[in-house]
Parts: sequence; C-alpha cells; structure tokens
Amino acid sequence: FAKIEIKKTDGIIVPSPKLKNLILREIELSRNKINFIPNGVDPHIFYPSDKLKAREEIGLSRDNFYLGYTGGIYFAYDFDFVFKVIDGIKKDMEDMKLLIVSHNIKDNYPENVVFIKNVTHDKIPRYINSFDITILPLNKEGIETQDFIASIKFFEYIACGKVVLVPNL
Repeated sequence: FAKIEIKKTDGIIVPSPKLKNLILREIELSRNKINFIPNGVDPHIFYPSDKLKAREEIGLSRDNFYLGYTGGIYFAYDFDFVFKVIDGIKKDMEDMKLLIVSHNIKDNYPENVVFIKNVTHDKIPRYINSFDITILPLNKEGIETQDFIASIKFFEYIACGKVVLVPNL
C-alpha cells in the first residue's frame, strides 16, 4: 500500500540521501519527484532498518501493532485526545499498543498505552524503526507556533522511513 501511495503523490521530501536512494530502488519514480532537504538529523543514527530486528533488540512483541511517539510531552501536544482515540480502538485492535518514549509520563492513560523512560538519544531510532506508524499529535497551539522540536521529530521519523500521522498543517 505504501508503494501505491508514494506513486500517487506529487512529490516527496526526504531528510536523508540514503532514504531517497532506497525509495528510488524500491519504487519506479522520477528522480525529480523526490527532494532531499538536509535538516540536522544525523543520518548515521536515523535511518531505516528492519522493524522486526529492531523489536527484537528492544524486547517488543513481533505480533503487536505499534503506534509510536518519541519525545517530551508538553503544551504543544494533545495526548488527552490521543488517549481517547486509543482507548476507543482497543476493542477493534486488541494487539495495538501506543508506545511513548519520553522522559515524562502523563497520568490516567489507557491500558494499551506503554511509557518507556530513560532511553538514550542513540537508541531512539531502534524504537522508531520498531513502530508500524509514528504520531506527532500537535494541538492547535503547536501547529500555530510550528514547534521547532516537532519539526526535528518529524524529520527523525521520516529519516527512519516511517509513516507519520500529524494534524493537517
């Protein structure tokens, strides 16, 4: 499905030359349809790798469907909304988990949300690569301010080749 969606796009922005070359090898596209924009994400740390291998390295189940978020939880994000949605989905997708890799934890979260603390920056890509889909749940204030940290997080996600769910910016 990802290949079909990529073929239908008007253009793709990638933060890594490796990712650009990977897409061009895997999918028949015109070179000018993919643009590389350097963004400060270290391509030696943030790059696509095998999802199942990443899960094995960090001790996650091979069988679950993982939504994922990495980073702080603060005013620019709406995790209350995310938790409401996640709690509603658990009946239809029992194997779905939301992993939040963060130094802080929110109170009152659904049972299918898992917080993971004390992960060093160089290990963050293992978690990102283990996710099926990443999320960037910016709220209205986060969208209006175009939160800089969210931009870097977005680039880290796509440098690892992940689909990112983000509000319409």
